[in-house]
Amino acid sequence: MKKLILLSFTLALFFASYAENDKAEAPKMNNYKQVLSEIEYPQVCREKGIEGKVIVMLRISAQGEITDYEFKAAPCTDLEEVVEASLPKMKFTPATDKDGNAIAGIITFPVNFKLTI
Repeated sequence: MKKLILLSFTLALFFASYAENDKAEAPKMNNYKQVLSEIEYPQVCREKGIEGKVIVMLRISAQGEITDYEFKAAPCTDLEEVVEASLPKMKFTPATDKDGNAIAGIITFPVNFKLTI
């Protein structure tokens, strides 16, 4: 039976910034569907049946650029590498404080890799 690959991208934003007011806005990823469509499931992972969730935390500047990132979880380095390669393609709207001023913020999101038969 041919294995079908389902790559699902669940964007879960967990907001952390320097604002202390609950009216502050989290940074937003603007092109996640485009980025998702360009992520390829590594052949070696398909052959070995490796699936799972890659979780990456991104620090987003007040200009909407990634300034740093950290992988929180990944089932293997091959899956981590394909997500890492997609980072430069990501576009963000920066977080804002209670007055609407752009500020640095953090988002964390998982990318789920799932093999189906």
